[in-house]
Amino acid sequence: MKVTSTTFEPEGHIPLEFTGKGLNRSPQLSWSDAPEETKSFAIIMDDPDVPNRVFVHWVVFNIPADQRQIDETLQVTFSQGVNSFGHVGYSGPCPPENAGPHRYFFTVYALDTLIDAESGIDANTLENAMEGHILAQASVIGLYEETEHR
Repeated sequence: MKVTSTTFEPEGHIPLEFTGKGLNRSPQLSWSDAPEETKSFAIIMDDPDVPNRVFVHWVVFNIPADQRQIDETLQVTFSQGVNSFGHVGYSGPCPPENAGPHRYFFTVYALDTLIDAESGIDANTLENAMEGHILAQASVIGLYEETEHR
């Protein structure tokens, strides 16, 4: 499987409008080469560069098996979970000033099932529900650094 974005290059800087310091719009994501037996997709966006934990910015699940992208207008045909800010939906990069560069992993999972859960679950609950059902996964990484947005 492969994940790409028209919003940013792999390991490139995420534009300001897609950050918590800009318009907080979710980026465009596309994925390809999913296994034929895929029943749904899930996405977790997280930041592993926060001290002492992984900070989750977006939890998405039950994306239909025939869907291969989420665009910037975010036509919702799926369920969203709660992120580390305590909000359901996307919350873009917004590290504290002078935090240095942060990496944001957008990981797409191809699943052999639909997740039996309501919107609002957290990433840990989704990861537990996906256990044993992941057919493939792939990530694209975006970067945020305060100096890029001054």
